[in-house]
Amino acid sequence: MRDYLESIYATFLFDRKTMGLTFFVPIVMFGLSLLLILLVPREQNGIYKQYYYYPRSFHSIFLLVSYV
Repeated sequence: MRDYLESIYATFLFDRKTMGLTFFVPIVMFGLSLLLILLVPREQNGIYKQYYYYPRSFHSIFLLVSYV
């Protein structure tokens, strides 16, 4: 198990050396988005307002518009 972990560490060590600080950008963005999801309050009725449905994704909007 230790050899396996050392090989994974060595693989990412090369990536970290070549990419520099940009290696940590996805990790930082994931942590930031997780904190925002957990800490920022949202509306209780986020997608339903006055009995109308507002789709949040582009795919849902495209499907609704394409069948009209």
